[in-house]
Amino acid sequence: MTKSKRDSGRPANAPRYGWSGRALLVARTRAKLRQSDLAYMIGVSAAAISQWESGHHAPTTDDARRIALNLGVTQQKLGRVPYTKSDLALLNVKVAY
Repeated sequence: MTKSKRDSGRPANAPRYGWSGRALLVARTRAKLRQSDLAYMIGVSAAAISQWESGHHAPTTDDARRIALNLGVTQQKLGRVPYTKSDLALLNVKVAY
């Protein structure tokens, strides 16, 4: 895996928009949940939770909402999650994909 100077110290596939895997880990452990428990609650795999906590991937907007709801924290506490196409449509924003 190669890294550019600008992204040094961060995995090449790590999200760049502010998702905090560390905040998810802290919130989950404070709630005394295992990765598999949270995964079951929001309908994803434990591997997905692991990837989100490690910062290699970020959840979708809908998954982030379910995480926040089940952990009793705000989405802002977990970090920013990118808008989905449907979110942008609701905001009446035109984006070329």
